[in-house]
Amino acid sequence: MKEEYSKRVVDAADIKKPSEKEKKYLDNLTRKLIGDFDEWLKQDFHKRVLNVVTSPDELKEKIGSRRTWWFDTGLGIAHANLFDDYVQIWDESNKCLGNYDWFYLATSIQKMWNEIAMEKAEAAQDVYTAVDEPKKQDIANYYEASATKIPVIIGDLKEGIWYFDRAKTTIMTSNIASIGDLNAFAEDLTIYRAIEREDVKIRDKEAFVNAYLLQK
Repeated sequence: MKEEYSKRVVDAADIKKPSEKEKKYLDNLTRKLIGDFDEWLKQDFHKRVLNVVTSPDELKEKIGSRRTWWFDTGLGIAHANLFDDYVQIWDESNKCLGNYDWFYLATSIQKMWNEIAMEKAEAAQDVYTAVDEPKKQDIANYYEASATKIPVIIGDLKEGIWYFDRAKTTIMTSNIASIGDLNAFAEDLTIYRAIEREDVKIRDKEAFVNAYLLQK
């Protein structure tokens, strides 16, 4: 694969905010990077995915001298030059679309990580494998979910369990997090996240049974 690239001399005025069309190129580049570095990104998820301040430096160190990346856009093959100071995108016809601050690639990685995870989850829902009919004695107390077995609980949970809050609600704040189109770092905001810790204890174990439904 090609490693050579053409670099334009740019100044601060050449660094621009990507348009909606150009954001799609950044997202397609991100798909390539996540596909290649999935395990590496997971090893320090906060610094390499969640934190848009630290993730550019982490990625630059990871790619080393390999600064030109080719990626599929659905319409053809485009490429990007990941320079130290900016990201340069070239379209399928080898036309330079512009130079962008690394911040925009970092926010794309943050956004696309969740989008790709959702796509994988939805694709997995459509994968089924034929299995034998379950035996009656195998149904009760079956917990493991698979592509063809759906775990269910049968009985009266109001009588069977005690549902309670085992700790007080905790609140976390962040000025760099991103939720959908809302980016705290870019918009100078503080995002709050409240965490509840509900728990369950068995009150009457005879009031319900664990089972599974078989899909064919």
